[in-house]
Amino acid sequence: MTIEKKTLDKMDRCYAVAAFKVAGRLQLFYASEGHGPCYMYDAETLARKVVWEEPGGTMCIVPLENTEGDFLAVQHFFPTFQSENSVIVHAHYEKATGQWEIRTVIRLPFIHRFDVLDTPHQRYLIASTLATSKKDKEDWSDPGKVYVASLPDDMSEKITVSVILDGLVKNHGYSRIYLDDGVPSSLVTCESGIYQIEPPRAIGGQWLISHLMGQETSDACMIDMDGDGIDEMAVIEGFHGSILKIYKGKDQKYTEVYTCRRKMNFIHAIWAGNLRGIPTMIFGYRRHALELFLVQYDKETQDYFEYTLDLGTGPSNVTVAQGDGYDMILASSRHIGEATLYYVYD
Repeated sequence: MTIEKKTLDKMDRCYAVAAFKVAGRLQLFYASEGHGPCYMYDAETLARKVVWEEPGGTMCIVPLENTEGDFLAVQHFFPTFQSENSVIVHAHYEKATGQWEIRTVIRLPFIHRFDVLDTPHQRYLIASTLATSKKDKEDWSDPGKVYVASLPDDMSEKITVSVILDGLVKNHGYSRIYLDDGVPSSLVTCESGIYQIEPPRAIGGQWLISHLMGQETSDACMIDMDGDGIDEMAVIEGFHGSILKIYKGKDQKYTEVYTCRRKMNFIHAIWAGNLRGIPTMIFGYRRHALELFLVQYDKETQDYFEYTLDLGTGPSNVTVAQGDGYDMILASSRHIGEATLYYVYD
């Protein structure tokens, strides 16, 4: 594996990353959690376009399938937890002008993570709030919630959210997983552990909620690492914690199979998927060595191994996109204020 690093831009508090097609071309997105921009880079030419310069406070960016590149994103979630005015916006790309039109579609205080789940019968929004209100940074007395809504085809229509899970203290982590039949599902993490949330199987049906694990969890992700048909789950234990473990689930029980050996703190970046066709988990932490690294499974030794991608960057979030003969790791190097891209070759 060969890694080639490229710094796309300086960006104060670079935080959110995403990659998807806009008007038929793959684009790379980076956005600030501070009072700063969201930029879009062509994946081939790396030419930059401004999506917005303000207001910032962007926690995540989620594309809307079957559009020319429309997406939803969080704005106004500023450090540290100054998020009582946070919103979800709809970004529409106007192909004729090459400009973005941005409008607020949901006002939801402390909205930290959300996703769009496309099922065979309905497109759903699932949104997690870090808290419901806060007096100060250390106040967790008013826990967060999980909200859901049916999304209309016309995003100018009113969207009504409802609560399906509440009482979630430090409701921080979210990742999308897929069930055996290909239907998207959600992992939500907080002080009381990890919840799996499945969307309704028919219009008017119920959301299914399962409590998978009970330890305090900042973030989690899942993928079948060893190829046995059973997903492993990576868990960042503790809020912005220092322990990273991998568990294997069987018969609704999870057993620890690996603990990362690094000295870490404020583990934050997390991703699971295929990197150059190999099941991979990627992580980053924002204290100590400020490292971006990956974990893979070696079938010959029947053990996990860790590989350093970069040091001194303090990444907040990470995702992967496929190029032509290479993959690209997008990392928001928050500690050094950079939008970073890594090309990965065999």
